[in-house]
Order: sequence, then C-alpha cells, then structure tokens
Amino acid sequence: MRTARTIECVVLVLVVTSLAGSPAQATVLTFDANLGYAAAIPQDYGDHVVAATMGDYSYGSEGGWTPNVQTTYATENVNTTVTYWGDSHNDLTGVANNEYADTWSDTGFSLVLTADPGYEVLLYSFDVGNWDYMELSVPISVTGLAGQVLYDERIYLPDRTGPHAAVDFSGQPLVSQRLTIHVDIGQLEPSGWYPAAADSFGLDNIAFGQVPEPATLALMGLGAAGLLLRRRRSK
Repeated sequence: MRTARTIECVVLVLVVTSLAGSPAQATVLTFDANLGYAAAIPQDYGDHVVAATMGDYSYGSEGGWTPNVQTTYATENVNTTVTYWGDSHNDLTGVANNEYADTWSDTGFSLVLTADPGYEVLLYSFDVGNWDYMELSVPISVTGLAGQVLYDERIYLPDRTGPHAAVDFSGQPLVSQRLTIHVDIGQLEPSGWYPAAADSFGLDNIAFGQVPEPATLALMGLGAAGLLLRRRRSK
C-alpha cells in the first residue's frame, strides 16, 4: 500500500512538473499584414491567434499559438489611435506607432494582452525602432493585472540608420493574467536640437504566449493522476 501511495505521489509530481515545464504556445505580432498604411490598427489584430494567416492578418510563431489571449490597443488621447506604419524604423518595417500624436498633448500608448479565465499571458520579447534621423530614448513599462510594475526602462535608440533595440525576457518571461506594454509619450527624449515627435518610435515583433494558471495547472495534474490511479486499480 505504501509503495502504491508513493507511486501515486511521484506520478502527480511528474505530471504537474511536465505541464508546468512544457513549451508555451507563442504568437508574434509582426505588423506585416494589410493593416492600412497610417490607419488605426484593428482591435482584433492579435486576438485568439491559431494560424499564421487569419483573414487579412498574418502572424509569426515560436512553437505554437495563443487561442486564449486577446489584444487591445489604446492611447490616452481620444483624438489619436495606435496606427500601422510601414516605413523603416531603424531596420524594422511594419510597426505599431502613434502616428498622429505629439509630445505635448499625448501621454501614453499601450498594448494590452489579456488571457481568458484559467490562463495567464507570458511576454517573451519585443523590438523598438526609431524613424527619426536624430537619436531617441523611449520610456517603456510593462505592468501586470494589479498594476504591479514588472518592467520599467528607458530604451535608447540610434538614429534611423542604426540597428533597432531588442527587449528580451525569454530567460524569465513576464507573466500575469493581463499584461500592459506602455510607452510614456510625454517623456520621449531627443538627443538633438528639437523636440522628438511622438510618432518617431515603433514597436514590432511582440512575442507572447499563454499557460494555464497555477490553480488550473494543479487541477489538471490531479485529474491526470486520478485517471492513472483508477486505471491501476481496475487491473
């Protein structure tokens, strides 16, 4: 009996560990689709992605998809929108920016990733580029569901002839039921002689995934262990 109970415990640990360590499904927002030049990015671009092409939209993939994640694009000025721009931002083409914003009246541009109940979002990486011929620094933060700050840095970019900046969390992904990537437009800083335009930066290649919440994961593990135990006892 003791041996059987030990086996059951080992099975449970292995199942939960296997589920927790399994590769997460990952989607990359490439902004290479037919989104409309300088037009507002559709709110459903990035929603519940299950394929590389969904209607007019296209996506990249790193090991899977995110059928349980929804995206939202928002600015803090009701007169502007998050827009698609196809020109080069450093070596990036096809980015999300705030084309009709300015540094005096706009204070923020956000991309929100929200997981369905029972899931959490993981943020692996994103790229930042500069359209301007002057150097630029961009303050970017990532917050979780309760508003907790998970990342807050100023990204320094060369002028548009240089390389883009890559922000990589793949070694320790940021995780929450909701993640908000926020650019503080009002705090953009040029290193040249004139104020930086708020539309000079762009975000690209936003890689995110999904995993079951810890409670859901534990229930899955207990269910799997229970099935194994039932099969063993029926023999």
